This record gives sequence, C-alpha cells and structure tokens, in this order.
Amino acid sequence: MTCNEREFLVLPLRTRRALEEAPRAGTGRAGKSMMKISRVVLCRPLGGLNDVLCQIGIVCRYAEKFDRSIIVDTNHHSTSYIKDHFSRYFISKQERLVLNLIEVESKLKNVGVVPHFLSNDLLRYDVKFDWDRGYFVESNTGQPVTFDFTKDYTEPLLVHHMSGRQHGASLAALSKLRLQTNLRDELTKRLSSINSNYVAVHIRNTDYKTNYQSLLNQLKHHNAMRDCENLFVATDDIACLEYCRHLFTGINVISFSKLPQESGLPIHRLSERDDIYERNKDAILDLLMLALSRNLFFLEINQNQWGARYSGFSILALDLRNSATVLKGLIEG
Repeated sequence: MTCNEREFLVLPLRTRRALEEAPRAGTGRAGKSMMKISRVVLCRPLGGLNDVLCQIGIVCRYAEKFDRSIIVDTNHHSTSYIKDHFSRYFISKQERLVLNLIEVESKLKNVGVVPHFLSNDLLRYDVKFDWDRGYFVESNTGQPVTFDFTKDYTEPLLVHHMSGRQHGASLAALSKLRLQTNLRDELTKRLSSINSNYVAVHIRNTDYKTNYQSLLNQLKHHNAMRDCENLFVATDDIACLEYCRHLFTGINVISFSKLPQESGLPIHRLSERDDIYERNKDAILDLLMLALSRNLFFLEINQNQWGARYSGFSILALDLRNSATVLKGLIEG
C-alpha cells in the first residue's frame, strides 16, 4: 500500500476556487477541417486511460521533433477501449494537436502512408492483440501498425495504433489538454459534495488483482484515517467498494462512478456503447478526484505477466497531484 501525503491543503482549495471563477472554455481552434494533410501523425491509442494518454504523449514528442501535426482517433471501429471521440472530453491547447478524426477523415484517402501496408486500407483495417509478441498487430498482415520513432519520413501520413505505458508520457499529454466545460462543471459538483479534506484510495481489481481486503485493513489503522470524515474510492470492482463501506464504519465512503454489478473485465474493456460517455467521464473525473485529495493511497497489484507493481492509473494520479502546473492547466485551461 502506498500513500502520498500533501503537506499543505492550498492546492485543492485554490483549484476549487478556480473552477468556480474561471471563464468557460470554448472549443479551441484545434480540430478544424482547414488542417492540411501534409505532415501528420495519426495516433490511434489503445488501452486504459493511462495507456491512451501515454501513446498521445509519445506521438506528440515525435511530432514536435520532426515538425508534424497530430490527429488523435480514439473511436476506430476495431477498438475496445475509449470508443468515443477524445474531443468530447478534452480540448486541445495546441493548434497542431487535433482530437477528432471526423473533420479531416476524407482528406486521408489516397495519401502516402507509413506503414506502407495500410495504403488503400487506412480506414478499413482491423487490429488485434498478439499475445505471443505482447502488442497489437494488423489483423491480416500480423504487422504492428506503427513506425520508427527515430526516423523522419517523406510520406505525408504516419500511423501509430498501439497501447503501452511510458513513464511521464501521460502527464506530458495532459499538459497539452484542458477539460471540456461539461466535465469541469461535473468536477465542481462532485468536489462541492465532498469536504476538501478527504482521503482517497484507488483499487484496481479486475484484469489486475489486488489483495484489497488485507491492504484496506492496514489502511484503516493509518494515521491519515484518524480524522477522516470522507473517503473517496476509485475502483473498477464493485466488490471493493462494498468492502470499503463495510470496513470503514463511521466514515462517508464516496464513489461517483457507475460500476458493473458483477466483477470481471476492467471498465475500459466493456463492450456496451450505451453509456460509454459516462464511463469515460467517470474515469477522467476519478483521476482528478484522486489527484486533488488530502491523502492518496493506492494498492500494490498481484504478480502479473507484465511485471507491473502498480496500476498505471494509480501512478498517473500520483504524478498529476505532484504537478501543480499540469493539474491547474487541465482544469483552468
């Protein structure tokens, strides 16, 4: 179990005030259809929210080095993750970072592309996960849909369709974004319903497993819980939430996310599209609620094939709470 404590409570209080006073953000210039397809990277990130942001951050770093624009597409027909336009949740703060493919999609036809096997099939191809190699590949060729990030290319369009995490990349991506107004308004509402002096815990317990009962019992006796009145729980498993409510008697255990009634797949891989907007919104706002807490706890996950000790979502929440500039810019614009 890991705890990150903030010495002062200035940041959450200041951020809440900024939420109430800052002017409403517009849609921004990024994403307009006037964009020319001359030097572009099409980023189709896969995975949970942290992986998606990591891939965007990695592509942004490449694009800045080789003078390219970026189009982010999180609604590819073969994806099982975000399954919606990123522009519904975030606004780009950079003109050359576009968060919606729709307005420029028609311009992608018949342009030179890397990898070359996507020529004439850019909008129709499928990807699948190759368990032997540990990454996504194009379904017919079995080749990864990406390119060499150390090279420049003459082709107008490069495509990167991958998952995976890289430390610092997701935070770098968030530094280029701000929340859409409706998400910011919902964040204000949620913060207003919970005392600013709240403790938060993140528990991942679907695809990754956690010994959450024993670890939460340790948390119960932590010094941070002595004066805790409100415990915010961000989890993908309703059993964990119910256990918290059973264990922490006398404390308001709060969760805003709509969770599946049965444990199983992580929320970002559920197939139903009916409430995908709510799921994505909850994941983003859970991340911010964790980052704004007085004390943040997250639990070590069990041994797994990827060798991960902690959920990437937990690490991102920690990085975000420790980066006041990024956190402020994400909320205030």
